[in-house]
Order: sequence, then C-alpha cells, then structure tokens
Amino acid sequence: MNNDGLAINLVGESIEVVLDAACYSLDIAQRAAIKFTDLASFEFVAAPKQLCVRIQMFADAGVAATRLAQVFRNELLDQALRARIFEETATERNLILAHAFSRSRLASQS
Repeated sequence: MNNDGLAINLVGESIEVVLDAACYSLDIAQRAAIKFTDLASFEFVAAPKQLCVRIQMFADAGVAATRLAQVFRNELLDQALRARIFEETATERNLILAHAFSRSRLASQS
C-alpha cells in the first residue's frame, strides 16, 4: 500500500483495489464506484483495517483495466475530499439552513 492509502492490482481485465479503512470508508468507495457502473461491476469486501474493492470489467467496456484503475483512483480522491469538505462545513451549512427556514412560514404563527 502506498502513501495515499491504496494499492491497485491488475489481473487481466479485473482490478483489485485495497484501501486503508482509515483513509477511505465504504461510503466513499461506493460513491466513487457508482460513476463507473456502466463499465464494470463492483464488489466490496470489508475487513477491520482494509476495504477491498473487486472490479470486474464488462466485455464491452471499451476501456482498458489500467485506465479504469487510474480514473477510479482519481474518483476515490475526489470523493474523499468531498466527504471531508462536507464534514468541515457542517456547522456553517446548518446555520444557513436554520436561518433560511426561520424566516419561512412553515409553522403557523399564533
């Protein structure tokens, strides 16, 4: 496993991505995978400290397994960053929503 918490193994037209569970959650891996369900099927196997994503390329995918591995890796990083930003901005987002709904007339005023 390298510094970014993942290792990619290519076996023919199949890909096995091993993720450090401290860096990437199942949710992040699933969000990254959904983008590529037209090219491959995905299986997720969770272990205490690792998450294994097994990717089986479709015969008519029209893309090499090495290319899918590269773009899947980028999508994992993108989804991890999105999750971190979501967590870091939760307070501000909730404050904005609370303010917006405080001015609405959702509840009847007596």
